[in-house]
Amino acid sequence: MYKLIAKLQKTNMATLSNPTFQVDTLTGMPSDYRVWGTVTVGLTPFENSLIQMGYPLYLQSNIWADDTSSIALAEGPSPSDYRNNTDDLIFAYFANQPITGPGTYTVSAIIPRRVLDEDNYWSGERDEAYNTFYLESRSHPFPSDINYVWTHSPTVTGIAGT
Repeated sequence: MYKLIAKLQKTNMATLSNPTFQVDTLTGMPSDYRVWGTVTVGLTPFENSLIQMGYPLYLQSNIWADDTSSIALAEGPSPSDYRNNTDDLIFAYFANQPITGPGTYTVSAIIPRRVLDEDNYWSGERDEAYNTFYLESRSHPFPSDINYVWTHSPTVTGIAGT
């Protein structure tokens, strides 16, 4: 029986799909942005049953500066490119959003505009960023592979400007 469950866990596992990332200037708050993203979580029946038995699964999300896209590479290195044209973590939502079942989940925050101005002032509105979503389990009954389920949204360009 254990071998059958282990085989099912490896062939069928949670999925993350349809990731989005939005940035919106807040009216009356010119120094802040509202950022949010959505992702669709798909779970296997086994994972659903673990959640219902009280073993939590969490959705985490971060915003990354896209320094490796074709647009970013064509513009050259950014002034705040910390590690040789690799994508830089610029904001963590600290969502720890519990997954209660399959469905579409949203993360959001209000953050200072300067947080997304990763390229600083050199090139004006050239900032590129995306949301990364990943699942995290802190319970032993979940297959360890669940911690490697991730996806990221399409890149949003020209965010912060000057």
